[in-house]
Amino acid sequence: MASAAVGIINAVFGSDATFGGAPKIENTTESIKSAWSFINSYEPRLNYFCNALVDRIGLTVMRYISFEDPWQVFDKGVLGTGATVQEIYVMMQKATPYFSADRATNDEVMKAEFGSDPAEVYTAYHAVNSRIKYKVTVNREALETAFMSEANLSAFVQNVIDQIYKPAELDAFIMKKYLLYQLVKNNKLKKVTVSAVTDEASGKTLVKKFRQIYGKMKFISKEYNAAGIPMNTPAERLYTIVPVDISASIDVDVLASAFNMDKADFMGHRLEVDSFALNEYEVERLEHLLTGNDPSGTGAVTIATGAVTIATGGDKTYTHVTPNDADMTAIQALMVDRDFFQIYTKLNTMRETDLGSTLDWNYFHHIWRIYSASPFANAVQFTTKA
Repeated sequence: MASAAVGIINAVFGSDATFGGAPKIENTTESIKSAWSFINSYEPRLNYFCNALVDRIGLTVMRYISFEDPWQVFDKGVLGTGATVQEIYVMMQKATPYFSADRATNDEVMKAEFGSDPAEVYTAYHAVNSRIKYKVTVNREALETAFMSEANLSAFVQNVIDQIYKPAELDAFIMKKYLLYQLVKNNKLKKVTVSAVTDEASGKTLVKKFRQIYGKMKFISKEYNAAGIPMNTPAERLYTIVPVDISASIDVDVLASAFNMDKADFMGHRLEVDSFALNEYEVERLEHLLTGNDPSGTGAVTIATGAVTIATGGDKTYTHVTPNDADMTAIQALMVDRDFFQIYTKLNTMRETDLGSTLDWNYFHHIWRIYSASPFANAVQFTTKA
C-alpha cells in the first residue's frame, strides 16, 4: 500500500490544472513533506486536493481493499435511466397441426389464417430498494500528519478505504445473503433434499446429486424456477455456491467433471460462502440497514422477491432475523443461473461538505441499488431440510 498511496497522490496532482507546478512525489519522507508544503500553501488548492484525493482513492480502491464481496460476479452493472428493471419472459409458442381442407369450416380456415394468437408474456419488475450512504470525516491535522512519512500516508489512505469502501462491500454481501434468506423463508427457492456433508464420502454423494440436477437443468423444464415457466441453464451460465466447510470435503476435480468442465473453467463458476446463514455481526449490520437501528422506524432497504414484498421499517412488518438460522445452515450448496440474482447499481457517487467551524471535511459515499431475484431463472438449494 505504501508505494500505492504515493501513486494516488501523484495521480491527483496530474488530474487538474489546479496542481500545476506540483512536485512529483517519490517514496521518501522529504519528498512527501514537500508535497504537503505545496498543497497547504494555497487554501483553495488544499480544499480541491482533499476532494480529489477521496475521489481518486475510490477509483483505485478495489486493488487495496481487504474485503471484497465474493458474489460480485452476479452484479449486473449500472442501471441507466429509470429506477426499475423490467424482466420479460415470452412463452414459447406451441405447434399447430394442419387440418384437412375438406373437413374444415370456413370459420376454422379464417381463424387459422387471419386470427390473432398473441404470445403469452410474463413480466417481473425489480425496483431500487436500497439507498444507503457512508460518511468519513477528514481532519486537517490528520491530513497534515499523513504527509509526515510514507507510512503515515499509507495509513491515511487505508483509513479512508476502511471507513467507507470496505463496509460498502460487506453490506452488499450481507444484502445478497438476506435476499436468499427471504427467498428460502417464503418458499421461492426450489429445494432438493440431501444428506449433510461431513466428510469426503458424503461430499462425493453431494457431487452426484449436483450432476443429476445439472443434467436436468440443461434441458427445458418448469421444475427449477419460481415462476414455473419452461427454462434451461447451459453450463456457461451455471454457478455453484458452497460453504467453505463443505467445500473442504469436495474434490474440485471431481466437482468440475460433474459439470463436464475442465478445472480452470470451472473455478470461475465455483463460489464460496462462510455460511448461507447470517451471523450475529451480519444481523447487527443488516438491522441497521433495514431499520436505521429503530425496528419501528423507516429503514433504507425494502427487499422485493418476485411477487412477494418483504417490507421493512415504516410499516412495522420487519421481523428480526435469527443469527445462524437453522433453515439457512441446513443449505449445503446452491446451484444458480447467472441471471438469478438481479443486482443493479443505480447511483454510486461521492459528495462533500467543508466544515468551516472545525476546518474538517465530511465525505458521503452514496450507493443506490436493486437487490432482487428473477422468478424466471433456474436456482436450486441443496438442503438437509425436507
